[in-house]
Amino acid sequence: MTKQLTAVIVDDEPLALEGLSLRLAKIPEIKVIGQAENGDEAIKLCQTLEPDVLFLDLQ
Repeated sequence: MTKQLTAVIVDDEPLALEGLSLRLAKIPEIKVIGQAENGDEAIKLCQTLEPDVLFLDLQ
């Protein structure tokens, strides 16, 4: 069995955040464990949750 990757999504647009979360929910190998709307929230989440991957909005 393949290890499920944990992920945190970071985006300041709530619609984009929700959309990506819904798309990733359809991929069994990825589990979204957190969402953040800015960099400060993302840093705190990553320190606490230690995700395998981050999905970042850089614009």
